[in-house]
Amino acid sequence: MPTVEQLRALIASDPNDPFGHYALAQALAKRGDHESALDAYDRCLALDPEDRYGYYHKAVALIALDRSQDARDTIELGLTAAKRHNDAKAGAELRQLLGTIVSRV
Repeated sequence: MPTVEQLRALIASDPNDPFGHYALAQALAKRGDHESALDAYDRCLALDPEDRYGYYHKAVALIALDRSQDARDTIELGLTAAKRHNDAKAGAELRQLLGTIVSRV
């Protein structure tokens, strides 16, 4: 996987590519920097509001930050996008993630 610095350079060369922001968010989350990851997920989703896995992983970061309600809201947006695209796999994964939040309460 490219380093955070490499991903930032990639984004600098093409700031409107949602995948670059998604990849940066993933790299930041992997090293435990969930706050910074949220910024990158937000940019990814602003560029591609249909990115179901952007919603999924943003919700995971929110859960890691103990922001359950924000995670629920994010999952709902992802479920709506999954439904629009008839993406049963993403929908099932998002519902499963929602279930982990509900079971924590």
